Order: sequence, then structure tokens, then C-alpha cells
Amino acid sequence: MEVGGQTSAWFERAVTAAHFNAWHKALVEMIKAAAERKGVTPAQVALAWLLAQQPWIVPIPGTTKLHRLHENLGAVNVELTEKRSQAD
Repeated sequence: MEVGGQTSAWFERAVTAAHFNAWHKALVEMIKAAAERKGVTPAQVALAWLLAQQPWIVPIPGTTKLHRLHENLGAVNVELTEKRSQAD
């Protein structure tokens, strides 16, 4: 990664490909679990999250499949809530 035209060695050491892949896999698993709990698809959770960020953020998913378009539109009906505080 370059920062200000120079390679940032600390970044390369801190975030290895394996670390990033593990983080990415954990994130995907959390999204899948949330989708399963809500009875929706992971794509709908991801789109709903984007829609919940700011009113001016509008995701533009691309698809050539009509059933995927309907799936994506279903994200509008997905309600996301704040994470509940964990019990002691």
C-alpha cells in the first residue's frame, strides 16, 4: 500500500493476506447468520445495511436476472437494529 507516494511497510506487516482473509471470512459468516435469523438473503442484509447508513447512500447492485432484481428490492423491507448489549 502506498501512502503519500511511499510504501507503507507497517501496513504490509500489520495486515497480511491471511489476516485479511480471516477477517473477511468472519464478516461473511456474521452476515450469513444475520440473514438466516431474519429469514432473508445475505445480499439483502448487505443492501439493507447500506440503505441504513445515510439517506443519500443508494446502492446500485447490478444483475441480469429478474429473480435477483426482486431479491435486491426486498432489501428495502429488511429492518436492522442496533446490536443489543451483551449480558454479563
